[in-house]
Amino acid sequence: MLPLLGLILLVWSNEAVDRLLITKVQSDLAVARGYFERVLAEVGAGTRAVAESAALQQALAAPPAELVALLRQVRERESLDFINLRPA
Repeated sequence: MLPLLGLILLVWSNEAVDRLLITKVQSDLAVARGYFERVLAEVGAGTRAVAESAALQQALAAPPAELVALLRQVRERESLDFINLRPA
């Protein structure tokens, strides 16, 4: 009877640990998804503000060196890895 009880306890504990791990992974993924969406929104808002700025409009009318300097400044201020200017 004791070996049977030990086997039942082993199977039950194995399933309980599996459920616990699955719940933990799902929770971690939900937190990571929320953080990623927040970072994406912040980057989107920053780049949208730059795209709609008067400074960009002035830099587009100025020599290319001023545009490059503005984009470099924005990249550093917003902590972006890169920033590219695309045609409309």
